[in-house]
Parts: sequence; structure tokens; C-alpha cells
Amino acid sequence: MTKDSLIQQAFEVAAERYAAVGVDVRKALEDMKKISLSLHCWQADDVSGFENQGGSLTGGIQVTGNYPGRARTIDELRRDVLKAKSYIPGNHRLSLHEIYGDFQGEKVDRENAVWARGENWTGSDCCILRLTFRVLENAPMDTVTTIGITGLDIMNASLQEVPFNATSATVTIQEEPPLSVTPSSSALSGTYTVSGQVVTVTYDKPCKVGYLSGGKYVAAPAVASGSGYAFTLPDGITEAILVVKGDVNGDGKINIADVNRLFRYTSKKEITLSDEQYFAADVNLDKKVNIADVNRLFRFTTKQITTL
Repeated sequence: MTKDSLIQQAFEVAAERYAAVGVDVRKALEDMKKISLSLHCWQADDVSGFENQGGSLTGGIQVTGNYPGRARTIDELRRDVLKAKSYIPGNHRLSLHEIYGDFQGEKVDRENAVWARGENWTGSDCCILRLTFRVLENAPMDTVTTIGITGLDIMNASLQEVPFNATSATVTIQEEPPLSVTPSSSALSGTYTVSGQVVTVTYDKPCKVGYLSGGKYVAAPAVASGSGYAFTLPDGITEAILVVKGDVNGDGKINIADVNRLFRYTSKKEITLSDEQYFAADVNLDKKVNIADVNRLFRFTTKQITTL
């Protein structure tokens, strides 16, 4: 048995014990992904920074920056921060102080410091400016507004002007199309309603509502609502699918046939799953389909557990 499978089994046991006292572990983890934390750069090296290499800290800062294993260079700090981020699900903010500027070993006065190398923190292009628009309730449809940027001075770390071209763009106000839901089985017809971005399902078996993001289906969060569950999709999503959780063959039921098909798929027995079937097969909502899903689905169909 591999280390990953041992961890997964331990997680399943813990999840069931929490469920016994009314705690939905998987929902808690999904909720945590929606919370943005603020990671402060000084947590990585005890507020030493790299602005004054070899010098002493000033301004009444009562720290040493001298604990074992602390980051000694901006590259080491960057690796530590990215490593920490890999263990924390969700999207988070990194708060950077100027003493952590990436000045390539040069001494740069505060008044001359500019953000010139932000891409080193992300490994890709950076977002310099993000515009957010609020559409008035009485705004006429099909209104086209031209957006342009003027008056910007772009400079490099040596305060040399960098030529650039800003291209104008347009924003068009349009009526958002209503959310369309496609059920994976005819058995689901008439078991759901749509109101805005909320899909309420009253089917007598556990269900999932998903939408495409990055080429894969993502599960919408659900809360109990009357005799069913309400799934809320993000604004801007216009198409969604409704599946029965664990219904791998798409017949609207959950039984040993689904367990058998899922086992053959995870055992690489020349079984393929469509995107919708793969989404339904991920019964533990970890965005993977493996033997852990087979085990949980089997225990549910044999009534060893009561929730899927």
C-alpha cells in the first residue's frame, strides 16, 4: 500500500468520525478554499529583508532575522513563500514590504524604488491594472463605452523611460443569458428548478451540479434547502450539468454496476469515462477519480455508510 493510499484511508476514517458529530469535512474544505489569507513577507525571515544586506535593522524593530533556516536571499524567500502557498488551498494575497524589493543586489534609495521585476514572484506575466465595473440597474442594453489609459509613465529600475503603447478597448452592456442546466439522466427531469444562479434539486439520491472551468467540471457548493439542496454557481456561468453522485453509467441510479464500472476504470481495464461520468465518479470531491472513490461508493451501495 502506497503512502498516498494510507493518507487517503486515514482521511476517510477521520471524515466519517467528524460526520458522526455533524461536521461535513469536505464542505468545510471547500469553504476554506473561498477564504483569502494574507501572507506577510516578514513571516519568512523575521523582518530582516534584503534592502540593507549585512546591515542592522533600524526604526525600533526588535527582531534578529537570525533563526535557523531563514531565507538568506530573495530567491530563497521566494521559494519558501511558493512552497508554503502550495500547502494552502485557495487563492491568497502576499503582502510585500519595500525592504523585500528584488533589486538584483543593488542599493536602491527608497525615493527611487519602483516595481520593475514583479514577474519574478509569479513566474509569468503580471497584472498591473485591473478594472472593475458596476453596471447601473437602469443602464440601457447594448451600450458601448470606450476605455483608454493615458498619462502613464513607465520606467525601469534605473528610472529610464520605457516606451509602451496603450490600446483602447470597449465595454458593452448586454443582458446575461439565463442559466441552462443539462441533466445526465432522464430520471432527473422535473427534479430541479433554476432561479438566477441557484439550482435547487429535490432528487431522492445525492447529486452534484458542475460547470466547466479550465476544461474540467467544477462542483458548485451546496446547502440544504427544504427537502433538497441548493447549488449556487458563480456569476457569469450560463451552462451547468446535473449528475447523480456515483452514477458512473448515467442511468440515474447508484448501485453495484456503478462500483464495477468505476473499479474497472481505476484498474485501467479499457474503460473510458466521459467528462460528465468522470465528474459523477468523483464521489469524495477531491477532483480525482481513484480507488478511494471506488471504496466509498462500494461502502455506500452496501449500506456500510449512509452518506455519499
